[in-house]
Amino acid sequence: MRGDALAGVQFLEEARSLNPNSAGVMFDLARVYEMAHRLHDSADSLNQLYAIDSDYPGCASALIRVFLAVGKRRDALRVLRREYNFKRITLSLMETYSGLLRDVGDIEGAKSAWKAILMHGPARDVTYVAYAKFLSESNLESEARKVIETGLHYHGESPSLQCSLAQLCEFSGEFSAAAKLYRRALQVDSGNALALAGLLGLGEAGEYLQRARNVYQNSHSRSAKARIAYALGKVSERRADYEDAFSWWMAANEHRRREAGEFNRAAMESRADRLLGGCDFDLLAKIRREGVDSRIPILVVGMPRSGTTLVEQVLAA
Repeated sequence: MRGDALAGVQFLEEARSLNPNSAGVMFDLARVYEMAHRLHDSADSLNQLYAIDSDYPGCASALIRVFLAVGKRRDALRVLRREYNFKRITLSLMETYSGLLRDVGDIEGAKSAWKAILMHGPARDVTYVAYAKFLSESNLESEARKVIETGLHYHGESPSLQCSLAQLCEFSGEFSAAAKLYRRALQVDSGNALALAGLLGLGEAGEYLQRARNVYQNSHSRSAKARIAYALGKVSERRADYEDAFSWWMAANEHRRREAGEFNRAAMESRADRLLGGCDFDLLAKIRREGVDSRIPILVVGMPRSGTTLVEQVLAA
């Protein structure tokens, strides 16, 4: 693949020398630069294209992604704010924007951006789900629930909203309410992977077990397959069939890996830098003003999937 990318770079650089203002050539060149791991060149090409034609399809999201990969957080925010101001921001960009603001400690700024999206009237159900997910990941579960309930006011039959509220109920220990919401989602979408996985996770196998297996076999979504496989592994674990459980979990991990694609080390390092940069004395002072006056840090350390996030959320509650 790298050899193909280098050949593509050579071809497109020649094409650009003949037609330096071609938006299509600039965009394709940026993509092959990225494939060849020449991220700074990719950022330069996309930045030039954005300056010439900021409406070019996919340019803004690609530019933001590459800026974040090379650690240019301020430039990424500049593009995101421009897209937001021109009301061209997509749901995907909105999630990126709010996540970036959260990384630097500006949760209120992110919330203001989401509220600005919703203030113009009812939004799509996926918008409420995405905003609630952001709030939940920011340890603001009560606010997340209010957002979902607002979404249900406009989209009462939405399986996505029902499942999102069910997950919040699970988090707060309301397991009966969660199961009821999952079943309600299945009344609208009988093959909803999130609802089926939720019910299996709550120990309600019964009629849902075979339905979940059928969804796993027939679904073309790796995300759906992964959710179902994790839940089926949990069912096998309860039955003490550990060999079958590990088989399901290995299958789930494989679907997740394929869905995620090749590991992007530069993007991961950039995110770590943003998190480190956002945790400064100003943020600590803001936290103290909101009621936490301890200066003693608590470090939660553990292996992946070992419960560190749950411990952090319990301590932060």
